[in-house]
Formats: sequence, C-alpha cells, structure tokens
Amino acid sequence: MSRLLVNGKEKELFVSAVVAAAGSSSRFGEDKLFLLLDGMPTLARSIDALQKSDCIDEIIVSTSGENLTRVNSLVKQYSFTKVTAVCEGGKTRAESVKNAVDKCSGKTDIIAIHDGARPFVAADTVRRTVEAAASFGAAACAVKVKDTVKIVDENETVKATPEREFLRAVQTPQAFSFEIYKKALENAPDGVTDDCMTVEAAGQRVVLVEGEYTNIKITTPDDISLSQAILKGRAK
Repeated sequence: MSRLLVNGKEKELFVSAVVAAAGSSSRFGEDKLFLLLDGMPTLARSIDALQKSDCIDEIIVSTSGENLTRVNSLVKQYSFTKVTAVCEGGKTRAESVKNAVDKCSGKTDIIAIHDGARPFVAADTVRRTVEAAASFGAAACAVKVKDTVKIVDENETVKATPEREFLRAVQTPQAFSFEIYKKALENAPDGVTDDCMTVEAAGQRVVLVEGEYTNIKITTPDDISLSQAILKGRAK
C-alpha cells in the first residue's frame, strides 16, 4: 500500500501501474523499446522509473506477442520486483491496457498507465499524477505548448489558430480511480490515442498536473539525440 496525499489528508491506497508496450514502432523503423540508451533499453528505463517510485505497488507490462519472452527476460535481468505480470496486448491501445487491467491485483485502488517508450519520467511527476487521480478521479501530467498550433484541413490549408494559452501536450503517466477506468473501458471509443480519452468519453473530468519537457516519448530517430542530451544532463 502507498501513502498518498488525498484531498489534503494522508491515505493508504494500492496503486497498480500498467506499462503500455505493445506498439509496432512503425514510425521509428526498429523496435524502439529495446533501443539502448546509455546501455539500458528504453523499456527497462521506463519500468525502472516506476520500480523506484514509492507510490507504485505493482507493475503490469502489456506487450506484443512476439516480445513476451524478451520482456520477461528483461524483467528478470534488471530485477524488477514490482512487476507481477507480463501480458500480451491487443490490436489497439485500449485493448492492450484492458488486458493488463485484467491482471491487476484485486486490491487496486488507483491505476497509473505509462508509455513503455517514455523513459525519463521523474518520481515527483509520478507521485503528483497519482495523488491528483486519488483526489479527483482522473489525472495526467502535461506541459504547456511552446509553439503556435494550426488546425488544417485535408489539403494542409490553415483553418484556425487556437489560443496557445489553453493548449497542453499531454504525457504519461495518466492515472485513474480503478473503478472509474474499468467502467469506462467497457465502452471505450475507437481510435483513442491516450487513456484520458477513454474516461473523457464516459463523462469523467480529467485534471492535469505539471509535467516535464524532458518526459519525452521516443517516437522518431530524431528523439535519440534529445535522449542523449537528457542523459548527459542528468549525469552532471
């Protein structure tokens, strides 16, 4: 059980973390989950961040069928003692997370979902997101958008320019009351790109907490040089 600050009071809750690692890495060209970042695979760094968090009680990894053996070996290699299950994902993110949810402990109060390719999340960000979910039902970390964003049509013609002040780039972890998220999964809409969309579709309010610009998701080869810069900065 984790001791969390919930609405200003300390409370003991059981927090399960799901690592979503069943993607195809189609935009990267190779399996980014096993790309070495200063000698450690991307996925291992993502799990390690949760392993070291004092507000995560168990971890379930959802991965592709072809990577099941490889991920199990990685869990053993790095002694990730909080990992209680490695399961096969589905065709969509919602299906992959649902398969992991089914493996969660019967004691789970809060579920935190994190991208397997987001290796640099800080412990403080994990805690603040989990505590916000415990207080409000659903939460995610996010950062302010730095660039001006344009909405375009199918011909790449600008249709609108939303006010940057109200735009946020949402990251993971995204955390939820277990009961709220499990119920929302029953009617998850098609094409969800993050887990907040699942509960938003069910009418649930989602609160955002401040994230970090270094909490990047490894998506394209260009992200490698940025990863190296982050690692170099942390080594100082």
